[in-house]
Amino acid sequence: MEWIGSLFSRLSDGCPVSIDSLSMSLGVDRNTLLMGVEKINADHTFISCVENCLTLCRVTEPIDSEKIWAHSVDLKSDYVIDVVDETGSTNQDLMACAPTINASKKRVLIAEKQNAGRGTKGRSWISIPGGSITFSIAYTLDRETTSLNISPLSLVAGLAVIHALKELGSRNITLKWPNDLMYRDSKIGGILVEANRKSDRVGVVIGIGLNVHLPQLLMDVLDQPVADLQSSGMSLDRNLIIAKILIKVDGMVSSFLAHGFSRFRGEYDAVHRFQDCLIHLRVPDNELISGKVAGVGDSGELILDVAGTKRAFLSGEVQIQRIEGS
Repeated sequence: MEWIGSLFSRLSDGCPVSIDSLSMSLGVDRNTLLMGVEKINADHTFISCVENCLTLCRVTEPIDSEKIWAHSVDLKSDYVIDVVDETGSTNQDLMACAPTINASKKRVLIAEKQNAGRGTKGRSWISIPGGSITFSIAYTLDRETTSLNISPLSLVAGLAVIHALKELGSRNITLKWPNDLMYRDSKIGGILVEANRKSDRVGVVIGIGLNVHLPQLLMDVLDQPVADLQSSGMSLDRNLIIAKILIKVDGMVSSFLAHGFSRFRGEYDAVHRFQDCLIHLRVPDNELISGKVAGVGDSGELILDVAGTKRAFLSGEVQIQRIEGS
């Protein structure tokens, strides 16, 4: 059912679309379309059918900044939270104005829907209204911290998300270097960190995307194994999830800016999905390197034991695939 992803794209604005129009644009007959919708709704109603039209249903409570503040009141003096129904990319929106001169507060931008969200190496990120969490946090670093190597920041942010999700009851959530959140062997979310330097200031934006509750049929047709927080057995209150993540990111990023990444290395290794595993690394020139993951370095680089020699690989340079049987 390759057309499933296209169906959700057509319905993503929340407006009713006639079954006949969808059938024609998707290239499937009416019965096939309705049977597909029935399978999508097997465990939860994601799509409603009323008066010969299909509409995408909201699967969780809307995001509300006041409800987020209710769970994170101690951050209110240091942050501004904006919630929008739709945008291209929360990261791009915040990068457009980063760094902010004389910024007294960090800015958080949350979108119910992103239509140009990106992951590692520019890959698209699917965001379904009510079924996902997509938000970004903007920091302005002054001259005292601009000399710090911020490359490991995506690893620190990943650890912060892990801490928050564990407090909310998630199980079996790990990290895949450099910036994927995993449930078992399926991707449940990701981190995208970007920076913009102006004079003696640096604007840093941390983007976080999480699958909260997606139809199994949609996850099955994506180009990589995907899971959602529903699968991990935790609460699906998105306002609470965002608040917990903000609290953890605030504390751990502050610690990183003050002390660097070295204190996080052991903790990262402990939750890395491929720690001590034999893996393949494919580098930009398409060379395939095999070795055993030996941890991460002080700059957030992946350290690989290749035939007894330790080699380091920087964020964004490799793809990881575990060797069969390791």
